[in-house]
Amino acid sequence: ASVGAILESLRRATSLALFDLEEIGAHYARTLREWRRRFMGSLDRVRALGFDDRFIRMWEYYLASCEAAFLERQIGDVQMLLTTTMNVGPLLDEPWAEAGGARHASGTR
Repeated sequence: ASVGAILESLRRATSLALFDLEEIGAHYARTLREWRRRFMGSLDRVRALGFDDRFIRMWEYYLASCEAAFLERQIGDVQMLLTTTMNVGPLLDEPWAEAGGARHASGTR
């Protein structure tokens, strides 16, 4: 689901609101690259499990194409921190919290 669809659903059905969002797609691209490297380095074990060359090519293509899509920002992955709309203080001693109050997703205190 898109971030917009998730936020609309939250607004409609819950008392939760977005507090913070981080795009982690670039990190996930590195993870996919490492998975592909390890997979290709273990082909003897993969074949011993009964997987054929067609499967190996398909899986390598899948991992490489997903990595590229994340790097080119064709797909994304986000980590969302939600809070109740009634929460007016810092959640976890956030470094951006000022002495007079916390910064909220709306930009208000």
